[in-house]
Amino acid sequence: MMTASSRDLPDCEIFDSLTPPQRRDVLELMEPKAFEPGAVILEEGRQTRGLWVISQGRCEVVKIGGNGSGRVLAELGPGSVFGEMSFFQTASHSASVRCVTDVRTLHLSSENYARLEETSVRAALRISHVIAVVLAERLRRMDEWTTRLLDEAPPSKHEEWSDFRAKLYNELGF
Repeated sequence: MMTASSRDLPDCEIFDSLTPPQRRDVLELMEPKAFEPGAVILEEGRQTRGLWVISQGRCEVVKIGGNGSGRVLAELGPGSVFGEMSFFQTASHSASVRCVTDVRTLHLSSENYARLEETSVRAALRISHVIAVVLAERLRRMDEWTTRLLDEAPPSKHEEWSDFRAKLYNELGF
């Protein structure tokens, strides 16, 4: 396995939060990977547990809709993190990540993250904190988008959304 070096590091919240020795510890456990345009790094519905950081290039996050067509949810560039939704919890990917250009990534497998927890607890804690912040920000943006959408929707949709949120929070124990 080839490991990443400091020249592979993009400007990214995860690396910015680490001290230089912690960065070295993390980089020793990350694997650089390259992909061509059109390659699918993560496939919706499949399970892999790893955290990905784009060091070069552009990807798009694609979700298959009810009618079977793909919808681009986001575009990702250098420094973007993905795979975080299934990194700590075994779950199928909720969307695919497809390369738009040639892409270089840094990949941290869940197995290597477990090694990091044993060798550099503070670095592992910083990474998990940054992932929690990323997820919280994405949820906040989703809530804002949903609120705007509901402002335009008929009242019956408001009740449907309230029911969904009640189930979501009750299932999570909030």
